[in-house]
Formats: sequence, C-alpha cells, structure tokens
Amino acid sequence: MTVVGTTAESYVEASARDAVSAAELAAIRKSDKYSALQRTHFFQPIAVETLGPMNTAASSFFAELRRKISAMSGDDRESGYLVRYYYYYYYYYYYCPGEDLFLPGYRC
Repeated sequence: MTVVGTTAESYVEASARDAVSAAELAAIRKSDKYSALQRTHFFQPIAVETLGPMNTAASSFFAELRRKISAMSGDDRESGYLVRYYYYYYYYYYYCPGEDLFLPGYRC
C-alpha cells in the first residue's frame, strides 16, 4: 500500500490534473518497481492519496473482493469489515509512519 502526499513535489503536477492522478501515478511506479514479482505472484498495487482517492485498479479489486466475501458468507455486512479494516490501516499508515500497526493495545 502506498499513501501519496498529493502536495509532494513529485505528485503536484499529477494532482493538479485530476483528483486521482497522483494515486494512478504511484500505482504505476509501484508496479514498475515490483515487475519481477508479478511473474510469479499476484500483485495488486494499492495507492491512496492523502485526500482520499484510491487508484482505479485498487478500487475495482476491493469492490470484487467485497462482492466475493459477501457471496461466500451469505452476509452482506461481511464486506463492511474489509472496508473498515482498510480505513483503519490507512489512518495508521498515514498518521503513524514507521510504527508497528499490529501491536496489541498500541495507540499512536
């Protein structure tokens, strides 16, 4: 997962074009970086801008994953857990960089 600072010098031009352009650019860069991994593994770049937008491929991936989770469990509410976990992770990743998110009882 990549959190893109839309005001960072490397993304300002993309951010000025479109709301999700910086996230799309970050996802392309992440795909290029891990291109060797993609030959042997499924790799889904997830890039989120600090102001909220997510790259298009990641949005589609999460929508399909939510649909499959709900279909397997038979409970439409199941997919909500994925969304909540994603935003929880996003919050800590952005506001607590370098901290271990999974420590029990940890508060940033």
